[in-house]
Amino acid sequence: MSKERPNILWYCTDQQRWDTIHALGNPHIRTPRLNALCKRGTAFERAYVQSPICTPSRASMLTGRYPATHHVHRNGNVATATSRFRQARSWSPSCWPMPATTAAWSASST
Repeated sequence: MSKERPNILWYCTDQQRWDTIHALGNPHIRTPRLNALCKRGTAFERAYVQSPICTPSRASMLTGRYPATHHVHRNGNVATATSRFRQARSWSPSCWPMPATTAAWSASST
């Protein structure tokens, strides 16, 4: 196994359904930048999320936990989520992702 970590860019847009991208089959819309990303990278044509709402879904992606354990259930509840997170039994700092510098990740522009 290689000791080098993969270079992964997670590109996540808001309010973006699968059928709003030309490269994924919509002939009536022009999305040249997203088409280029689809061509050079990976476009998930069948993806599943923990929540259909933006904030809980992203919290699940960042923590690797279900909304029931990270207690983010709706958009715009940052203060509520933080206070509930501290009170939750399952909470621990290890569930949050490490900052890029701590994880020895690097980013460079090309």
